[in-house]
Amino acid sequence: MARLPVLPARQASRVTPTPGIYAYRVAALQRMAALPPSALERLEQLEQLRALEHGMDIRVADAVVAPGPDVNTAADLAAAEALLAAIG
Repeated sequence: MARLPVLPARQASRVTPTPGIYAYRVAALQRMAALPPSALERLEQLEQLRALEHGMDIRVADAVVAPGPDVNTAADLAAAEALLAAIG
């Protein structure tokens, strides 16, 4: 997992975006909260890296339906809410 491509430019076409929903069990969240952030997590700003670097498993599955828009900012949220309202 990384926010930026980690492959050389000539191989960048093989990078697959990873939109998704993350679900955690309570025990996993408690464990992650008790662990210090890892150097890679601080660099990439991806909390999943903390779990991986401390030996926790993460399962991944392909989406059956294409994902909707990214929601990372207040403006993104407003746009997603408008989209959901429009489709009922």
